[in-house]
Amino acid sequence: MSKKGFAGFDPEGLERAAEAVRELSQSPHAQSVIQLQIRQQEAKSEEAKALQKERELKKITHDHEERRKTLQKNLEINKETADYNDKLERKRHTDKLKLQDEFQEQQRKKQEESIKREEKLKRETMEHQLKIEEKRLLIKGKVDAEMYRKNHDLHKQELLMREAERRETYKQIFQLNFNQLSLGFEYLMNNPSFMYKFFLYTASITTAFYFSRHSIQLGKNILFLRIETNLQKKLYIFLGSRYLESVIGKPSLIRETSKLSYKQFYKFPLKFYKQVTQNEQILKKNIFQNIILAPELKDNLQIISHALINKKKHQAPLRNLLFYGPPGTGKTLFAQQLAHSSGLDFAIMTGSDIAPLGSQGVHELNKVFDWANKSSNGILLFIDEADAFFRKRENWNSIEKSYGRSRYKLT
Repeated sequence: MSKKGFAGFDPEGLERAAEAVRELSQSPHAQSVIQLQIRQQEAKSEEAKALQKERELKKITHDHEERRKTLQKNLEINKETADYNDKLERKRHTDKLKLQDEFQEQQRKKQEESIKREEKLKRETMEHQLKIEEKRLLIKGKVDAEMYRKNHDLHKQELLMREAERRETYKQIFQLNFNQLSLGFEYLMNNPSFMYKFFLYTASITTAFYFSRHSIQLGKNILFLRIETNLQKKLYIFLGSRYLESVIGKPSLIRETSKLSYKQFYKFPLKFYKQVTQNEQILKKNIFQNIILAPELKDNLQIISHALINKKKHQAPLRNLLFYGPPGTGKTLFAQQLAHSSGLDFAIMTGSDIAPLGSQGVHELNKVFDWANKSSNGILLFIDEADAFFRKRENWNSIEKSYGRSRYKLT
């Protein structure tokens, strides 16, 4: 049995070890045994170090694998978090758009209801006004009819007196014109030399005007054929011929005019006689004789007509007028009557004639205005179908195309 010392320590092992050391030290192979033990210890130490390194390497590999798994897990968690946040953001945006749409729909419904209420109120107001106007017109019609029945005899007498006065006026005008004409013929018969000179001058002037345009055109062509004529002379001759042609002739855009051209110069004595013998008051009075208009429109045109007729007396400027209405309502007739009553010459052109001219339209219009400015009496220029060229610049191509299509169909 082993003997235990203090605190349970057994010294028997130490004693055996000490005994073994003494025996080993006395042995001849002690040094070899010690070296072998040292080598074994070194081998065990190297093996322990290799095992330690292998454990460390495994630990590092395990740590790297754990980090990789942790990083991958974190990435998956971050991706899931980002997807969830994106889903929430999309849902919030969708809800926001839905709320905006609902708000706009509510606002639109409110506006529609407000507009419907306003339209209903306007409609009720207009219906009320129409009922009031209808009652007023009925009352006015009854009053006018009653007044007309009461004053029927007075109106009849006034109409008879007006017609009698008109017939007497026409009779006096015819008598005055006949007396003036008879005095003129009597003067011519009593003065054969004057009659001979009058007819001679009339025939000479008529012949001169008739051949002037053709002579000017022929002379212009002959002069331009000469090679030795310089450019300046050609320009002067061209401008002079154009000037004489504009004074004597009539522009191609003018369809009808009361201004006498060289082809109508034989009408000059008759026109001069009418201007001398006409009664201005009768012309003013009968300007609307053959035209039927609404009372308000007639009053407005009457004011414009008086201002134009009395332009020289009152130094009033001439006005530009725009007549709008369907065909056959008397626009051209009123323009002719107004020009005749005011002592002006009238000229009629058509707006649809300008579109086929293309780029030459401006030049032709300038010729018309230059020709009108050279009139001593003044010209009332009436542009019929003015909407054909009073358009925006970008619409001219469509006008020319439509004209080309219509011309193609006609051919």
